[in-house]
Amino acid sequence: MRRQPDHKAKVVFMGSSGVGKTSIILRHNGREFSTEVTPTLGANFVHSTIMTQTSKRVELEIWDTAGSEKFACMMPMYLRRSRGAFLVFDVADRQTFTDILKWYGELERACNVAELSLVLVGNKIDLEHRRIVDEMEGRTFAEERNMMYIETSALQDRRIGEMMHTMANQLISRYESRHLSSQSKVEDTVVMTPPTTERENKCNCTNNV
Repeated sequence: MRRQPDHKAKVVFMGSSGVGKTSIILRHNGREFSTEVTPTLGANFVHSTIMTQTSKRVELEIWDTAGSEKFACMMPMYLRRSRGAFLVFDVADRQTFTDILKWYGELERACNVAELSLVLVGNKIDLEHRRIVDEMEGRTFAEERNMMYIETSALQDRRIGEMMHTMANQLISRYESRHLSSQSKVEDTVVMTPPTTERENKCNCTNNV
C-alpha cells in the first residue's frame, strides 16, 4: 500500500525567460537535457514526492511559470496558495540577476514572504568561463532577504536533487513548527469556570427528653 505524504505543498519557479527553469524541472523528473525546450506559456505544473532528512514524505506541486512580460498579469493567480518559491537567474547574465528584485516584488504583492520557503538559484554554472554574477554576490543577496542560496547546472545535472531536497526540508520544518505552535496555543488556553459555592447544611436539631 502506497504511503501517504506527510505534507503537501505548492512551490513555484520564477525567473526571467531563458534562465533554465523548465530544464531544471525536467532534470528533476529524470528527463535528459535538451537545448530545444519550448518557452513556457503561462504556467505548467508537475508533482514530485521527496523524502526529507527526517524521513518525512513531502509531495510538491511544482509550478513552472513563464518569464515573459506578456504573462506578468497572470502571475498573482499562479502564486496563490504557494508555500515556497525558487527564484532562478543565469550566472552568466547580469540582467536576469537584476530581474530577481522584480520577481521577489511579485511574491511580496501576492503572498506573505515571511511565511514562504525561498531558494535563490544561480543556474548555468557550466558557463563558468562566462560567469558575471559571482557566488558571494548571489549568496549575500539571498541572505539579506532570508533566502537559501544554491548554484546549479541543468545541462550537467549538478545539484538539482540537492536543490529540491533543500526546499522539501525547509517546508517540512516550517510545517512542523506551525503544527507545534498551534498545539501549544491550545494547551495554554485555560477555560475559566466560576467557583462553586458550597452550600452550608442547616440542621434543625430537636432534643428529645
